[in-house]
Order: sequence, then structure tokens, then C-alpha cells
Amino acid sequence: MTIAQGILVVVGLLSGLVLIGALLWSIVRPSKRIWPPNREHSVIPIIAWGLTLAVFGAVIGLGIVDWKSASMPNALRWAVGPFLIAIGNLIAWWGHSSLD
Repeated sequence: MTIAQGILVVVGLLSGLVLIGALLWSIVRPSKRIWPPNREHSVIPIIAWGLTLAVFGAVIGLGIVDWKSASMPNALRWAVGPFLIAIGNLIAWWGHSSLD
């Protein structure tokens, strides 16, 4: 693992763990929740979006830095990738429609 890969892994994992921790804290302690913020003018959304972008940036960066390192055949990648994207989108759209 190169230094760049190590940095990306650490940034991605730490950002993701902080986001998951904040979500779990908000579920367990609703009176002291972090998300959604209690106040109208809060820095919490800025921090949450920053951490989210850090996770996505780390994943994209790892994909660029470590391109083709997986020992998976290309046909399998092209079969699994779109399937996972479709499932993720279906879950996102289901969640969005359930909020309406």
C-alpha cells in the first residue's frame, strides 16, 4: 500500500465512522441528537456534508490510485457494478418516496 492509498483509506474510514457514530448517537439519544440539527442556523449540516464528501472523495481517489488492482475479471465487474448502482438507486428512491 502506498502512502497515498493509506491516507485515502484513513480519511475515508474516519469520516465514515464519525458519520455513523453521529447517526447512532442521534438514534439512541433523540433529546441530544446531532442529526437533524436542533437549531435552524447550525454548522452541523456543513460538517455532515464535508464528511460525506470526504468519504466519497476517498473512495473515488482509491479507485483512481488503485485502478485494476482487484483480481476480478472485467466481465464480472461490469455485471456487479451496474447491479449495485441500480440497487442503491432503488433504495434511495424508495426512501425519498416514503418521505412524501
